[in-house]
Amino acid sequence: MRGLGREVYPEFIEGNPSPAATLRQVRIPRSIVIFCINMNKKTGNELGGVLKSSKFERLPTKELDQVWAIVLEEYPELTILQMEKLMPAKEDFLQYTGGEFIASTDSEKPLVRIVLGDIKHLESLRAVRNDSVKIVLEKLGLALEKVDAKILNLLIFLHEVGHGRDYIVNYLNNPIYPDKDASNDDWYEHYENQLNALPVPGLDPTDLRIRLKELGGLQAFRVSYPELDLIFQKHNIQNEEDLLRVQEVAYRNLPHESYADDFACKVLRGHWETIGLDPSLLKELPSFKPEEN
Repeated sequence: MRGLGREVYPEFIEGNPSPAATLRQVRIPRSIVIFCINMNKKTGNELGGVLKSSKFERLPTKELDQVWAIVLEEYPELTILQMEKLMPAKEDFLQYTGGEFIASTDSEKPLVRIVLGDIKHLESLRAVRNDSVKIVLEKLGLALEKVDAKILNLLIFLHEVGHGRDYIVNYLNNPIYPDKDASNDDWYEHYENQLNALPVPGLDPTDLRIRLKELGGLQAFRVSYPELDLIFQKHNIQNEEDLLRVQEVAYRNLPHESYADDFACKVLRGHWETIGLDPSLLKELPSFKPEEN
């Protein structure tokens, strides 16, 4: 779910004053990504990384480690994925998302960055990204009120891993590509093309929230991007909530995002009790079939 995660471009785009180009200029600099990767070199396939202190209750990371072990056993092609744990920071995009996937890194390996289970952050995320969360939960088969921070954290983590599998299976290991550069080029081109098909072209929901905040609200956004007037009329957008809802729904239906959501739901359904989730909720999952008496 930039699962409620996100995918990140490996470079900045300059010169084009479109919403997408503007936002890409404020994404995480490569130097910071490189630093995080270097900090992770000794962790191998374990979830490791830089932790910042938090005064809020945090979910135990052993749950993510357990799920990661299950995923690696079932999908051994994912062993090349690097992992990093982060804590949300108010000043950057992490306040609006639960993780991100980066296909191209200086370490030559794809990277999943996951925001740890800070319960306050996850509860805020569930409220702020409500429309996106509900769409994913529909696939899983649970109502929003049935989902606690633990389930949400696992869904987000598995969503980002799903992006990793999509990239590895359909691009990196796909024989139609002569080398890694060609597979990376297509991955980012396909993702960018999908983003450009959104109601607000080029911006995922996290970037759109950041841009609205930077400009000071919806009216300033409309002044800055008058080319979007037809989109506002088509979807009868009256306020920020309307705009964000339209963008969230369209984003969740993008092929890359659907693939990652489907992967996350499949793993959770298949290993529900092994992961330690409440078995009484199983009857609400689409795949649950009660035994005949």
